[in-house]
Amino acid sequence: MSSAQDLTSRGYTPYKAESTNALFNRPGPRDLREAFSFGPADHQNGRPFGSNTYPDFMPHFRPCIDAYYAEMERLEKVMLEIFTLALARASRQPLDPGYLQQQIQPNRGLAKAVWYPACEPSAVDVHLGAHSDWGPFTILLTTTPGLEVCVKSEEGVPHWRSVPLVPGAFTINVADQLACWSNDRFVSCVRRVANIVSNEPRISVPYFSMQILPLDFVETAERKVGCICAPGERPKYEPIRVRNYLKRNFEMLKSAGKSVEVQKIGGA
Repeated sequence: MSSAQDLTSRGYTPYKAESTNALFNRPGPRDLREAFSFGPADHQNGRPFGSNTYPDFMPHFRPCIDAYYAEMERLEKVMLEIFTLALARASRQPLDPGYLQQQIQPNRGLAKAVWYPACEPSAVDVHLGAHSDWGPFTILLTTTPGLEVCVKSEEGVPHWRSVPLVPGAFTINVADQLACWSNDRFVSCVRRVANIVSNEPRISVPYFSMQILPLDFVETAERKVGCICAPGERPKYEPIRVRNYLKRNFEMLKSAGKSVEVQKIGGA
């Protein structure tokens, strides 16, 4: 039986060790990237969630990533309150401003420093295949282009659109669980990282909200993700426990080359 620690990753992930294409049961290369993942440090009450690993040959690395993680959690709390207020207004439900913050507990966020190697531009091959993120949202810091989102034209034809870079700003990706909570008022868009920059590597630092579970996890105590509906509105998703959703997706992500299939929360 797997533990909560098996549902995520910490430390170094080698180049091509994961496959987003396999996650969606489609042909294509493994992810053309390597990464270093980290969660809350011990001094940030992170011990119940497992330990980070730090390279001993980079003395300034640990304080930098610990400080960055603390700031991401602070921003995460602000964003959850903003989304709660917007959802309360849209659904006409009397939600407390801390409602979504309560829904992510006891989980914590996962941060990841990602490096994509330089390569020739390509309209077919991509650094990271099309996907949607799994938590409520992702806070993304990047200084180079490459992120694209799938949108539809006025005729309903899907196409890829580059996400603009705004100096000094973060990109917020709405993800599957917020789409479920909001009954698709907030849409979890499909995104990818394209090969568009030649002779220049790409570095991004995403923070995935609600993606680390405590090691002493008690499944019966976990909340189920369900829809917040306006009066008379029918929910589009069945409630599901977050652990089950993360377990399924992490196992599939690491099973590169196998025939796997993944669906969004509730089977949507």
